[in-house]
Amino acid sequence: YDAGGAFSLVAGLFVFESEYEIWLRSFIGFNPPTLALDVYQYTHQEAESEAIFFEADYRVTDSLKLTIGGRYTEDFKVSRQIGAQADTTGQHPEKEWSKFTPKVGVTYDISDNLMAFGTFSTGYRAGGYNGRVQDGLIQARTPYNPETVDSFEVGIKTELLDGRVRLNANVFSMDFEDKQEDMKFPNPDGPTGQASLVVNAAEATIKGLEAEIQAQVTESLYVRANLGLLDAEYDTFQAQSVVDGTVYDYSDRELRRAPDFTANIDATYSIDLAGGEAWARVGARYVDSHYTDAENSPELYNDDGTLTLDASLNYRRDDLTISVFGRNITDEDAWTMGYDVQPLWSYGAVQEPRVFGIEMMFEYN
Repeated sequence: YDAGGAFSLVAGLFVFESEYEIWLRSFIGFNPPTLALDVYQYTHQEAESEAIFFEADYRVTDSLKLTIGGRYTEDFKVSRQIGAQADTTGQHPEKEWSKFTPKVGVTYDISDNLMAFGTFSTGYRAGGYNGRVQDGLIQARTPYNPETVDSFEVGIKTELLDGRVRLNANVFSMDFEDKQEDMKFPNPDGPTGQASLVVNAAEATIKGLEAEIQAQVTESLYVRANLGLLDAEYDTFQAQSVVDGTVYDYSDRELRRAPDFTANIDATYSIDLAGGEAWARVGARYVDSHYTDAENSPELYNDDGTLTLDASLNYRRDDLTISVFGRNITDEDAWTMGYDVQPLWSYGAVQEPRVFGIEMMFEYN
């Protein structure tokens, strides 16, 4: 709704349904077949999510605008899982959750080229059931509850030098409650010696600063740079084993994929050439050291900051674009994700190595 006055409104309905099935049989061993483990897993899960939402803006003055929004969500999930022990009860576990998440914001135009803003909002991640079960009905039938986060943010947005330069900056704080963590508990009766499941184990705080600058240096040269500073830590991280009731405290762990410092800079130089447009682009990004898994495994730790360099030469005429590119020219090695299967092994995915190539794209209607 927008009648051209001080008040405007957006509202809607969201409906989501999903269903999936996994048949999995794993043979784990280092000297098969005599030492191989035969692990059977079957999962069938269904999920339904419905929500109504709105966001309303009210312009108090020409400079001051207030925003109020909210979302009410209902989630329903049902799970049927079979591991080493078959579920013969015939009663598949199911659970429903609901949550209202608000948003409040304010923007103030200090001048034609400077705007300040502040926002508070609550985020929500639905609960559910573990997607893969090694053994036992406890893992299959124990749900985890929703995770919520309260987010505070203040910042500025600017346009300088007749719009040729944009400078944006903000600081933020995010407080997590009932944070969902993938935990591994000792389980002597299981085929791998552990039970793995998602639990609401943690509370965490993430604070940071972000800054970005965009500059049209000349008609041909465009430069963009940004940086991020992050302070992320667990306030508490305790989980009780579903196997024997033991309480484990991991509050001294670091949050995964939360580097203290990140930065990016890229430049694009473009000219008109032979009836089309040619441009060269070079970019560099830096990511500070960090863990990639929740277990903080040393083998899945990016212990040195990675500086990755990309570049390309491009030409576009009419509907045809040709690019010659190089990605990760510095050939940096780094984990992008990791997962620890205690006490057996760890595995992860690495970022793409040095790649050179030629790409052609044709657009048509």
